[in-house]
Amino acid sequence: MRSPNCEGSKLDRVYSKTPASAWEYSMVSGNGIHGAMVYGQPLHDTIIVNHERLYLPRKYPGDPLEVSEHLKTLRKIIREEGYAEGLVFLDTKAAEKGLRTANGNPSFHPAFEISISTASHGKLSDYTRSTDFRTGELSVSFKDETATFRRRLFVSRKSNFIVLEISCSKKGYLSCELRLKKPEHPDISSDLKTTVQGSRLTTSYRHDRGGYDGAMRLVSADGSVRKKADSISVREAQRLLLLIRVEPWSSRNDSAPNAIFDALGKEKKSYSAHLSSHAKLHSCLYDRVSIKLGGSAEDRDSEIDALLESSGTAGKLPHGLLEKIYNAGRYMSICCSGSLPPNLQGIWTGTWDSPWGGAYVWDTNLQLAVASVMSCNMKELQESYFSLIEWVLPFWRDNAKRIGGCRGIFASGAFSAGINADASEKHTYGHWSWMFGAAYAGWLARIFYDYWLYTGDMEFLRMRVMPLLKEISFFYEDWLFLDETGYYRFSPACSPEVGFADNPAFEIAVARDVFSMLIDGAKALSRDNLEELEIRKETLSKWKATLEKLPPYMINDEKNTAGPVDTRGYYIDKAKVPLTADGALKEFAIPNHQEVYSHRHFSHLYPVFVSHEFDPRLTPELWRAAETAFNKKLEHWPVLTETATHRRMHAALCAIRFGRGNIAWEILMMLVSGKALFPSLMMSHFDNHHVFNVDGNGAVPEIINRMLVYAQPGEIEFLPAVPENLPKGCLKGIRLRKQILLKSLEWDIQAGTVAATLISDIDQKVLVSIGGGRDIRSFVSQGNPNAASKNSGEKNYIADLKAGTGLKLFITYKNQTSLGNNKKGRSNENSSLLDGTGKKYGSSSS
Repeated sequence: MRSPNCEGSKLDRVYSKTPASAWEYSMVSGNGIHGAMVYGQPLHDTIIVNHERLYLPRKYPGDPLEVSEHLKTLRKIIREEGYAEGLVFLDTKAAEKGLRTANGNPSFHPAFEISISTASHGKLSDYTRSTDFRTGELSVSFKDETATFRRRLFVSRKSNFIVLEISCSKKGYLSCELRLKKPEHPDISSDLKTTVQGSRLTTSYRHDRGGYDGAMRLVSADGSVRKKADSISVREAQRLLLLIRVEPWSSRNDSAPNAIFDALGKEKKSYSAHLSSHAKLHSCLYDRVSIKLGGSAEDRDSEIDALLESSGTAGKLPHGLLEKIYNAGRYMSICCSGSLPPNLQGIWTGTWDSPWGGAYVWDTNLQLAVASVMSCNMKELQESYFSLIEWVLPFWRDNAKRIGGCRGIFASGAFSAGINADASEKHTYGHWSWMFGAAYAGWLARIFYDYWLYTGDMEFLRMRVMPLLKEISFFYEDWLFLDETGYYRFSPACSPEVGFADNPAFEIAVARDVFSMLIDGAKALSRDNLEELEIRKETLSKWKATLEKLPPYMINDEKNTAGPVDTRGYYIDKAKVPLTADGALKEFAIPNHQEVYSHRHFSHLYPVFVSHEFDPRLTPELWRAAETAFNKKLEHWPVLTETATHRRMHAALCAIRFGRGNIAWEILMMLVSGKALFPSLMMSHFDNHHVFNVDGNGAVPEIINRMLVYAQPGEIEFLPAVPENLPKGCLKGIRLRKQILLKSLEWDIQAGTVAATLISDIDQKVLVSIGGGRDIRSFVSQGNPNAASKNSGEKNYIADLKAGTGLKLFITYKNQTSLGNNKKGRSNENSSLLDGTGKKYGSSSS
């Protein structure tokens, strides 16, 4: 455990001297189940209490979508007339059947607010509010002319309640009023009871049988306490302790606010004792990884508002700030992973109308939110993700039947995880027809498979990965059909939020990934395991045959862009570019379909930044086409108006895979220059603090990790995309695929050195190289000179790892290429997304 007074602790803390005027600017804490947000003025603070399961139900959820009986006709209309006509056809059939669309959006919402009004004398000074990432403790402190006041709060991982202490440096000088505010909304009914011991709340949803109970218990106070209207008045105290808890219920018969209140009253431990038992669990996760990028002592210790403002104005990203952003991302994962993973808002909201309902969106957002959990060595937290996906499987099976008369599973576009939630795809009018996207389940399953790659957990592969992938394969077997080309056709289909057309590269890539994972997973299982899973020789032959029959990717060459334009697609984003043989990977593998390079989604580059199917050595033509498509998306990126964080994260992940670390660095700079970071260092979905959203928080640590090390089974590449602005540093404790712990990595670009310590859980040999095919001058395995050998004819070495034994490597190399463009054969990186002010953009090379 690190000492809280060490230099490293400054990387684990943010503080502000500016009170928060709105909930989005709160300091935040959580234990995965409860969330807490603290904001307000020195004498008038507000605590927003959240729970992961609280979603306001729709007034009417919508009728289940029925497509299967019309699928043959729909496909015919799409081929002969187009997708616009197909959408009209579906709407007409729905109207004929009297299907109703959903009324209202389910919304993630707060449980309640607690207001704290404190009495003081004279002028106030020294106001500070802070977050300690290592412990999850929030603190507010200030002085008046006589005493120092302090409020401390955390959300206990040990006891699953919020712990709040209010104290004063002078005995008998603390006087305050505490009020649990009764929530008000037209779609709820609430009953609140307050006594001198605290408050009890029961809230029922009007359009659902569910609801929740809440309790605030004053468990100790050393002054006088009395009830005053709907608040609790404390006078002449020095210290008081409150415990707060929320419990959702699916039926009113399960409501038990008194039991919650009484249980809190039995807790006799002090604030410090509660914090100690909680911090052991929280810090155990947090302390596994550390990063030092050379941040200055001044930046590491700066007030966060001033650091963000000065950095944004100067168009810079100080190392000390990036260190904190990296740690804030890991903090978000710890706070927001409970029985469910982070939703769009993590586990925090202050509104009853959360943007996009605070849902789980399957087409990119959830995947980004959990992107760094495994590499940042927090595998326990990924169970929240697995639990969510397995919870909705029965709904997805129903979707498959209704949409295509298919076996297996079909993931709808989004899901709001209320206590009585329904994940079935519902009928909707208009162009947001999520049923046209069949690839989300496969993308979500990739995270299951990756867990196995990281951990080597064979039971997990056997019991959870392979059965899930098999169900997805069943859907494909029934859904896909052979067209006149002799290949399977994806129809109806879409590229997420870009538009609808047959054979999206995204859907092809995910299907290829699913069947490849099945085949490779089967190779790792025993004969008995395969028999148990009913995976036989003919099953494997069928999967391989399906892979061969999936439509090939398509490139914008002379043949595929000769015209006339294929107008059957329906584009949500209308910014199409003229047909041109630009050599880019086509977003839809259909000749003469136009491209929409300006769109925020990078889904058709899934083989680059998710499945890693495309490789410069193994698939050089597709690799070049994909990088050309990436360049085109940079060239057409309206940086000043299209500021979606998930776009930036996908672009950065692609840039890193292409070895273009400088582009990834500039994308990270956009978060600062665009004011997409709140004082808590949680992010906004758009610039200028518009829409509180945590997708980017989950992705940034993964982006930094990938800049510094690229690892696939049997291969480790150090510094694959290190930008010029990260010339040296130290990263400790991240996990690599194939059961490897990177205990430490230190690099110095100017000196041309890498020092790394690897610990493998199994005996294995891995190829080790330096990014960009740089020539290795020397490769020393310290303490065991026989553990490394030159790979004949290649620019890499073979490291022989023994289970449980650390292998220390010291590598020197020759800098052959410029930083940030360190992949042999990759395109020149001679231009920038941003100018020196961080507020303009130019064209990327193509």
